[in-house]
Amino acid sequence: MKRHEAMNARVKEGNVDLVFIGDSITQGWEGRGKEVWQKFYDKRNAVNLGIGGDRTQHVIWRLDNGNLEGISPKLAVIMIGTNNSGTNTPEQIADGTTAIVKQLRTKTPQTKILVLGVFPRGESPADPKRQVNEKTNAIVSKLADGEHVFYLDFGKNFLQDDGTLTREIMPDLLHPNAENWFSAPYDCHYANPVPDWGQLENPADDPSLDIDDINGAGPENVNLDLPENTDVLGAPYLVGVHYYNSSDRLTGFDYGPSFATVRVFINGELSWDGRDDLENGRREMEAEDHFWDVVQITWPDGNVTTRNRYYNQRP
Repeated sequence: MKRHEAMNARVKEGNVDLVFIGDSITQGWEGRGKEVWQKFYDKRNAVNLGIGGDRTQHVIWRLDNGNLEGISPKLAVIMIGTNNSGTNTPEQIADGTTAIVKQLRTKTPQTKILVLGVFPRGESPADPKRQVNEKTNAIVSKLADGEHVFYLDFGKNFLQDDGTLTREIMPDLLHPNAENWFSAPYDCHYANPVPDWGQLENPADDPSLDIDDINGAGPENVNLDLPENTDVLGAPYLVGVHYYNSSDRLTGFDYGPSFATVRVFINGELSWDGRDDLENGRREMEAEDHFWDVVQITWPDGNVTTRNRYYNQRP
């Protein structure tokens, strides 16, 4: 009850434009996802209404007991039901989500509602609870009316091509790993070109985006002079390619697919060459925001392992 009471106290303070309603996956934004929350949602006057272990019936009770009192947020984001998947049918879970949507429509009718598909869980598509979630999502998706209620399911982006869910993405096969691409403060990319990896005030042990091409023609280069100082971060390291923007910023012309080639040099020697490892020597990036998870580098042994995972949206 302490968390429920704390959420009610925050809501009573007002200035709430966005609420996230859910279970431990939602509550996790206050833990390992805190930096992402602060970066993207704090400035939007967001309130986290997630409680670990909650099922649909718990959320229904909470919304009737203070979680929405006195507020009219611009948007409410809901993801709930995975904790029901072991005891309830998809129809029962969908009924619970429907009840939550009706509560929001009654209590705060000006609020837009975004219902998220329940994330996949379990290692394989045969996992019984995952199948319950999938069937629930199919029913819940019909709540969308395109005016007040909307539906979005991006769970497939967590999965491999064969439908498996890896522990790199969800260590317990249920909760997403906070250390996804671009989320960690030490990820090296266009928006964070020189993160601090090793000893403070020693730039030699920090990676740097030495060449950053913003026109799409390349090349780009990330360099690290002293990797031996960075084991505190817990190598291995991952190398990926993100198709950030496919259109001309001035004319709006869409250039279509792009092609990427990656090479890894360790101690000045070529250790991995995508031109040898991939058919035609390069990877086609089919559209904007597509992502190629290329290789893993372990240290201090310097081994480079091909990952070659392709996503239709940045993971």
